[in-house]
Amino acid sequence: MIGLISKLNELNKFHLFYEESINEKLLIKENVMNNINYYEEIGYRLKECKNNCVRKYKMIDESELIHILNLSINKNELPGVNPSNLEDLITEVHKLSAKLHDESEIKYSCKDIKKYFQELIEMIKDINKTAKTDITFTQKNCLKISTNLLDHNLKQFVFEYSCLVQIQYMNKNNNLKKRIFTCGERNNGFLQLYNLKNEIKDFFMKELSIDINENNLKGKYDLILSPEVASLFMHEAIGHLLEADNFEQNEYGLDIGKVVGPVFLNVIDDPTLEHMSGSFVFDDEGTEAAKKYLIKDGIIANKLGNIEFSIKEGRLLAGNARALDINYEPIIRMSNTYIKPGSDDIVSKIDNRERVIYLDEILGGNTNQNIFFMSVGKVYLFENGRKAECLNGMTISLDIIDSIRKISLVGNDLKWIHGGMCGKKSQNPLPVSMGSPHIMIKDILI
Repeated sequence: MIGLISKLNELNKFHLFYEESINEKLLIKENVMNNINYYEEIGYRLKECKNNCVRKYKMIDESELIHILNLSINKNELPGVNPSNLEDLITEVHKLSAKLHDESEIKYSCKDIKKYFQELIEMIKDINKTAKTDITFTQKNCLKISTNLLDHNLKQFVFEYSCLVQIQYMNKNNNLKKRIFTCGERNNGFLQLYNLKNEIKDFFMKELSIDINENNLKGKYDLILSPEVASLFMHEAIGHLLEADNFEQNEYGLDIGKVVGPVFLNVIDDPTLEHMSGSFVFDDEGTEAAKKYLIKDGIIANKLGNIEFSIKEGRLLAGNARALDINYEPIIRMSNTYIKPGSDDIVSKIDNRERVIYLDEILGGNTNQNIFFMSVGKVYLFENGRKAECLNGMTISLDIIDSIRKISLVGNDLKWIHGGMCGKKSQNPLPVSMGSPHIMIKDILI
């Protein structure tokens, strides 16, 4: 641990980050397709610490970089670094940049994607003629290099996309409804995107047979959160709370080692998982990716952090510093965060519960101080173990720590949501993946 903190101290004194990206964005508004927006981002982000004074330069070009570093080298402010180290880096950047552009000619064409979305919109309209579809699709081909010009040299190529589909439609009861679908991948082609058409079709075919009644629920209920809803609950209520910059401001008196939930609750953040929206080899401070238990056996085991908090607390928290692109400063963010599946088949246990409501189809959610708000599209009421009726969606507010402590069951059916659009401190949308099985939270006042 001491060796790792020492290494982070060295990175904190001098770190050079290069990023070049080729980006395309496609927007569809109420079934009408707009033009494709194509743009490139390129630049260096430099961090120097001189006499305990940190200087940060972001989005500087190559000539600025050479000028700044040559001044530091000439003043012997970068021990061991000489002009040839910088020349070697510039040569490698040019070589890898050429490779990035060569590959982008294959991967970067929205023609097939545009045709696919046209077919998707027509399919939706054929099933429900009232449907109006909004789509935001972004894809990026990116090169990242992290170095101290000596013994720390990392690089990665990333091809990623994110897709957000929002559909407004009139259901069979002539009520205006909304449904949201997301998908996204890294370095895995468009597998999820092409599966999206079947997912949307299946949803609308089921929707045709559902009678939805007014929602007048009041009183105390046990809540079952579908994997989709539970994923957002975990992301917003647990994940953001355990980001080190947020955590130090928490009003609960929480700390590592404190019990916050049942012994079967485990929450993990893992950027090393392949092909997911939040996956990476190293973060935007140059710390190599690693799996972290945030909550283990109901106990806070770790926080998401960066180099600054690792040095400040004397523990390895780094590895979750992410920036939207080269124009932004890296801040603490989640990657692929999930609740580890348990052993329960929750839906089969409903028979033993008298007052249960099942929440599905997330429409949105956020936290405000200690309260988590979430809006869902459908609510299923169970009485004495039987599904009584499907009700209109609702917005529910939960005290964050109280609801974590009241988790009574964790299911065995982990499902993932990819292409999540996470926002923090004006850096939005950052791609993340989030996952959960079904979970049950007991005794919640509606």
